[in-house]
Amino acid sequence: MNLFKLSHLRQAQRQVGWRVLMTLILTAILVLGAMFLTDTWLTEISNTNTHAINQFNKVTAVSNIRRLMDGAESAQRGYLLGNKAGYLQPYDGNKQQIQQELTKLSNEMQTAWTTQQEKEWFNQLNSICSARLLEMDMVLNLAKSGQQMEALNLLRTDHGLQLQQQFEQ
Repeated sequence: MNLFKLSHLRQAQRQVGWRVLMTLILTAILVLGAMFLTDTWLTEISNTNTHAINQFNKVTAVSNIRRLMDGAESAQRGYLLGNKAGYLQPYDGNKQQIQQELTKLSNEMQTAWTTQQEKEWFNQLNSICSARLLEMDMVLNLAKSGQQMEALNLLRTDHGLQLQQQFEQ
């Protein structure tokens, strides 16, 4: 009878052991599946975050370019109207910063997150900024050489205003 109980006990242990083993295997599979899904979600979140940062950097650069362009124009007009060399330093500083922001924006445009439409828009923006700065330089160069009337006449053509309106679109 003891033998019968002992064999029954061993058989029960084997059955419980298999159940525990199967439960552990199933748990391990579920844990691995959860890890895979979590890793996939984290990768997707990371990619979305990178895209958002890239878009934020683009918007910030354009905003900075607009602000700097306004400052350069203000300094240009201050020099033209006041004929004070103190306006040239802010103009030159803003012009240099505009170039830096355009370079930064160009670098942001090299990412995989940039669409073809954005690239075309950037090329247009770059052209507008270059033309706007060239026009301001021409006005300043005329004024520096003592040709204030010619500088004012060039300013009154509103070519710069048209370029600014294109920039804002």
